[in-house]
Amino acid sequence: MGAATPPPSEPSGSNNSVTPQAVEAQLERIFKAEGFARSKRLKDFLGYVVRRHLQGESADLKEYTIGTEVFGRPDFDPQTDTIVRTNANKLRGQLESYYATAGQDDEVLIELPAGRYIPRITLRPPKPSPRGRHRSRLWRVSGFSAAAAVAALGLALLFPVARRWVEPRPAPGRLFARATSDGAIPKRIGLSHRPQYLAVSRDGKTLFATESHGRTLSIIDTDSATVRRTLTLPRDIGPLAASPSGLLYIASPVDGLFVLDIAREPLRPVSVQTGGPVFDLSVTPDGRKLFLAMGTAGVKRLATRTGSIERVSDRVCPEHVAVDPQGKSLYVSYQCSGPMGRRGHDSMEVFDVATEASRGIVTGPPMVGGAISASADGKLVVVDGQDACWTPAYDHQGCPPFPSHVYYLIRASDRQILHRFALPVTLSQNRYAAPHFVDDSRFVILGDFAQVEDSAGYAVLERQGSLPGSETVAISPDGRRAWIGDLGHHSISVLELESADCSPPGSGLAMFFPADGTNEDSTAGGVLTSQGNLQFTPGRVGQSFLLDGTNSLSTDWIGHFQDGAREMSLALYVKFADLAGEAVLIDWVGENPLRGFSLVKGVDNHLLLRSWPGGETLQSRTIMAAGTWYHLVLTRTDGDVALYVNGEADARGSSPPQLAPRIEGLFFGARASGRPSFRGQMDEILGYNRAMTDSEVKALYRMRETGPCRI
Repeated sequence: MGAATPPPSEPSGSNNSVTPQAVEAQLERIFKAEGFARSKRLKDFLGYVVRRHLQGESADLKEYTIGTEVFGRPDFDPQTDTIVRTNANKLRGQLESYYATAGQDDEVLIELPAGRYIPRITLRPPKPSPRGRHRSRLWRVSGFSAAAAVAALGLALLFPVARRWVEPRPAPGRLFARATSDGAIPKRIGLSHRPQYLAVSRDGKTLFATESHGRTLSIIDTDSATVRRTLTLPRDIGPLAASPSGLLYIASPVDGLFVLDIAREPLRPVSVQTGGPVFDLSVTPDGRKLFLAMGTAGVKRLATRTGSIERVSDRVCPEHVAVDPQGKSLYVSYQCSGPMGRRGHDSMEVFDVATEASRGIVTGPPMVGGAISASADGKLVVVDGQDACWTPAYDHQGCPPFPSHVYYLIRASDRQILHRFALPVTLSQNRYAAPHFVDDSRFVILGDFAQVEDSAGYAVLERQGSLPGSETVAISPDGRRAWIGDLGHHSISVLELESADCSPPGSGLAMFFPADGTNEDSTAGGVLTSQGNLQFTPGRVGQSFLLDGTNSLSTDWIGHFQDGAREMSLALYVKFADLAGEAVLIDWVGENPLRGFSLVKGVDNHLLLRSWPGGETLQSRTIMAAGTWYHLVLTRTDGDVALYVNGEADARGSSPPQLAPRIEGLFFGARASGRPSFRGQMDEILGYNRAMTDSEVKALYRMRETGPCRI
């Protein structure tokens, strides 16, 4: 190797600059300490990442490179071999232990942030003054005074009215329905780097993307889905925050941040000194305050109108910050235990945005400084517990009985944990990413797959695995479009979102199985049980259930749909894979198995509605064809039963006997062995505890055939 050269450095005179010689001396101190002295593997790991970083080769610090060069495994496969991740977690734990004991007074701090292999090297900040809060005028831009910086950006003119306002964002419908339907091919925007951080402008016309510890900012035109330009910044950058005024704030894990006025040409990022590296940032909805997570320098607030910086908290290791969409609360998650926390049980603190006073601390459950997202109405918060429940270095107290990645849903008003979401971790699938609230009641989790959770009923609403490697999402202000960063392909997937108006009618809706990669009922908490393998495939609206003749679906819990045993409606889309013989679509039996009805495709390819005992058999006029989607609706009143095909009444007759007092089961595909099984796809299974009218059935069908909900 050549002579070591320093990494991208802070401006001359910065009190946070660290020389390579000081770093080497600090390494020697660490290597002699307990926990390192007898572990050649940890010393090699730490020395390798630090020295490559000092040589300006941070971009090469990937899991594969470390696996081959540090651990000597030329055929290293990160998908199956966890040696790098396991030892990285051990290294983080040993560094934390060292700085809490023997190294508590060391001037040079070396950390390995969770989820990264690029070390963070800083100087220990000075102890806070006895007066508590530290004030400074650190907004200095390459020699400019704070006042000159404000004048250069015109910040004082951006907020002439001193009032709080929050612009509501329309709630979108399903996130992945259009992208996962039959024949759908989502747009992709190719980049020269991994899109680990995304932000969208307030008008929704511009998307920004950066990579952790990279130097490239991609500026993307959202209408054409093309990269408008790229900017190379003078030092490493990371998370982004777009203000309502048109300013873009870009954090630097080396030092400070950059400010870019996207409305001004030429685009010239302005470098702002903050007194240390910035690992995360969040701007208030009115754009007046920018909060910064600064590691050992605590949490700071930048007043965007004046350029003044003020310390909000001197507690070390804030990893993530998030202001709620209402602009009332600031949430801070810590590593290094945090206030009142302990190893593997780091804390989260809540501050009042207006007064910047602490409101309280959430501590106790297993979590490790993960990202935070607040619901649109500010009433709920979801926190990423990261690897607290699967990394061996932690005690796993309070964890599920299986290795899992945990997320916590917290009520904002009293900071009570309402629910823990636990996603299983395996050797082949263990990477999940930060949560992101979509509206008041749904949040999305990315990673090895994408999953939309219901924060009210705790059901999985959507789940799909066609975007592996995704870590971040941005949603347009109008709620019509989402962008998901695909790290594995250096690209951004563009999703056209459904409107909330594309949901099925709510009056009398008792069950809804959308089949969007999940067998859960999105309304009443039921589950469709699969006899055989549960399979999904692109469907009529989003994904669909795939039935191959060896599997079927059933549910014993139908919720309020039981109340509709006398008056009810069932609706679903079906597509036949083939037309051989009979095929059972629906079986519904009562407490007495001698009572029930079934919907069957006959050998002549007409649909047959059969009921027993004593009910007449209805035959559809429509003849089924293979490979074609049909929308079927079955309605029942006390005196009438009707079968609709594609919005039109196809057959009518007298009602079969009532199935009540108790419904035993509803089966899709086949009820028992020996019954002719359905082969094909089923989608959008709906149950109503009332009989839909002719006009309602037609409207439900036409919703997907014409207008804005057409797919």
